[in-house]
Amino acid sequence: MTSGSQVHRGSDSRIWLKQYPAGVPADIDATPYAVPGRAAGRDFAAFRGRRAFICMERSISYDDLDQMSLA
Repeated sequence: MTSGSQVHRGSDSRIWLKQYPAGVPADIDATPYAVPGRAAGRDFAAFRGRRAFICMERSISYDDLDQMSLA
């Protein structure tokens, strides 16, 4: 990440940036995600009843995922 410095989309060091659609930033403030479990916990609570994962016609909810991760 670059804090305060401007990275141009044509930069040789991060060639994938020129594939980003207009309006997508090259860098984000990752501070809210410094503790991955905290972000996951918010998602589990907010989407408890929704499907978190679907594979081969089988799914698990965010609540299922939360319970499995705690186990």
